[in-house]
This record gives sequence, C-alpha cells and structure tokens, in this order.
Amino acid sequence: MKAFWIWTFICVALVALGCWLIPQPSYYDGANIEVNTCDKRQMTVKGEGIAFSAASPNFFVLRKKSGESIVSVPTQKPLGWEYDEYYVFETATIESGTWLVENGENISVKLSSEGGVKLMIALKNNAKLSLFFFLIIAGFVVWILGIFLAER
Repeated sequence: MKAFWIWTFICVALVALGCWLIPQPSYYDGANIEVNTCDKRQMTVKGEGIAFSAASPNFFVLRKKSGESIVSVPTQKPLGWEYDEYYVFETATIESGTWLVENGENISVKLSSEGGVKLMIALKNNAKLSLFFFLIIAGFVVWILGIFLAER
C-alpha cells in the first residue's frame, strides 16, 4: 500500500512539474525587435508608429482581435534562402494590440519604432489547454500502467 501512495505522489509531482514547465510568455523591449513565432502563439504589441514586417518559408496570417489582418504573399526568394518558398509581408505601420498568429510556421517578425516597442509572445489559450489536457491524460495513463505492472 505504501508503494501505491509513493507512485501516486511521483505521478502527481511529474504532471505538476510538466504543467509548470509549459512555456511562459517571452517579453521583448527595444527600438528594433526581431523574433521567430508560429501559429500556436499570440503577440501583444505596445508602442506608437510600429513598423511591422515578416517573412517565412510558409504562408502566414496574423489577425488582430479587432479584425485587422496581416496576410503574407509569395515572392521570389532572396539569394541564399534555404527553403523552396518565400512568403513576405512588406513593412507597414500597425497599431498596438493583440495579434493572433492564425496560420504559419517559422515566421521571422521584425518590429521597429523610434519611441520603442514592447512585445509579449505567449501560447494561445487553446494551445495551453491542449497541452494541459495532454499532460493530465498522459500522467493518468502512466499512473494506471505503473499500478498494473506492480500487481503482476
């Protein structure tokens, strides 16, 4: 019986550690910021007169909660580009707010402003919930498997 409680404690501790290790938001601050992101993330941008540009080997779409959108267009890839395709959103001024990355992988984003830019990149809520759910189910399966193997 003691082994049962020790195994239960270990499984609960590992699931809790996994949930704690879920990526926390990344914060950036400066006049020129360059980061990579993907469709499991959202970006919260603060600043005045923010110049935004992005490039990726995949099609990408960013949408602001108010309805504005940024849609990439395919263009000729630059010399030395290692991927077959090249999608870009040319430099444009964007407003502060939360932008959801709805589609795209490996998006290289550049933000700049003379007054400075503050950027937070975080997992979207649905990605966090999926990860939490997976960790809890996986922990439960490992716990049941451990009990089953201990009784054999």
